[in-house]
Amino acid sequence: MLSGITRHDILNTVNAVQLFLEIAKSKVDTTPADQDFKHIDHAISLIQSHIEFTRVYQDLGSHEPVWHRLSSLIQAVFSRFSVHIVNTADDIELYADPLVVKVFENLVDNSIRHGQGVTRIQISSQIHEDEAVILFEDDGAGISYEEKEQIFERGYGKNTGLGLFFIREILSVTGISIRETGQPGTGVRFEITIPFGIWRMHYKGGDKQ
Repeated sequence: MLSGITRHDILNTVNAVQLFLEIAKSKVDTTPADQDFKHIDHAISLIQSHIEFTRVYQDLGSHEPVWHRLSSLIQAVFSRFSVHIVNTADDIELYADPLVVKVFENLVDNSIRHGQGVTRIQISSQIHEDEAVILFEDDGAGISYEEKEQIFERGYGKNTGLGLFFIREILSVTGISIRETGQPGTGVRFEITIPFGIWRMHYKGGDKQ
């Protein structure tokens, strides 16, 4: 409750700063300082983004992990985006934090935002002995070799850099890992590795293994 109230008060103050800034700009010729005002506007946007991130992040780990059906997660997320989605993954269930839906939301958002013209996303899966691997691939620009690990760091990226950092945090709650293994220039390839005991196959008849 305290976090929510504090966050609300900070956002109100930031909004007031933004309002007074616009009023001040309307009263004077800001041409000589246009670049400075752009930096101020950008800083305000970053504050708002960081505050919004704390709202979502505070729920991480606050509820017990539950079983999620992969096909349901994909359908719930991808129905909101216009990009073409191909899902060939096995109907896996994974034991994860309730915020796991944010993983796929952020992956799709990042593809559309940074993929430089992504038109197709494919979800597939592989089973390696006791591990299950979910593959998320697109046909965009891909990730350079230098950035493959940096993209998961908080604050890194063209926007706030919170999306992929948050993805790794959500998955790590139950020991699931993620890495980027695509070839630069041919699209991203995220491998989500689910260890033994944290995944199972879904069967329509209700029996699972």
